[in-house]
Amino acid sequence: MLDHYYLRPKTADRVRALWLGAAIDQYAAWASERGAAKPTVTAHLQALIQFDRFAQSHGATRWTDLPTLIEPFVEHWMREHGTQCTGDRARQSDRSHARKPVEQMLRLLVPGFVGTTTRRPVPFQDTAPHFFDHRRQERGLRSATLYQYVCHLRVFEAYLRRFGSGALSEISPDAPDRVSVRAWSARQTPRARRDARTRRDAAPVSPVPPSRRNIVHRSESRSPAPARVPPIELAARDYLE
Repeated sequence: MLDHYYLRPKTADRVRALWLGAAIDQYAAWASERGAAKPTVTAHLQALIQFDRFAQSHGATRWTDLPTLIEPFVEHWMREHGTQCTGDRARQSDRSHARKPVEQMLRLLVPGFVGTTTRRPVPFQDTAPHFFDHRRQERGLRSATLYQYVCHLRVFEAYLRRFGSGALSEISPDAPDRVSVRAWSARQTPRARRDARTRRDAAPVSPVPPSRRNIVHRSESRSPAPARVPPIELAARDYLE
């Protein structure tokens, strides 16, 4: 996968020959699968190459030795690259540039490693704990697709909690007065968000009770779906089915 980020094969081969070469190659494949931008991954690879040199110069012999070197490496990085920072925000950005790719790589290498990043809980973990495992193993969805599902379903989960709904059983044909996925999806469009900001000072409007046909369930009587379903609505539909 390194060949995707380096034009010259010799450059990719030199990276693979590093002590952390195999781990860096694995990180590149992971980042590509997630759909990360090529310039971002290339910059992260440069940070990982410097981390490889730093780890070896500090006596690391096993991957389990690497987590304790993260903070010293960040400080070393700031001495080398952060001297031109003019504010707290710029310094924080430079520190993140050194820390983020290293911690992401170590999550792939060291079992149980979490790092300093606060990881938000998986949406609907209590209602459908095996949803993402099923989509990955049975449907064969890529990690990048599942990542988009997580983002969309977090918004959907917060929407349900806002209106007092949280369980899957509350979004069914047996409870037609609950919120519908289509109504929620309509609220996520850029135009709807702009309109909501203009009505910020107005009185809150309750969601319109959806009819039975708006509830997303597999049924012969369900009205035909539009030609193009927004991705944010598609994730919620897949969750409910």
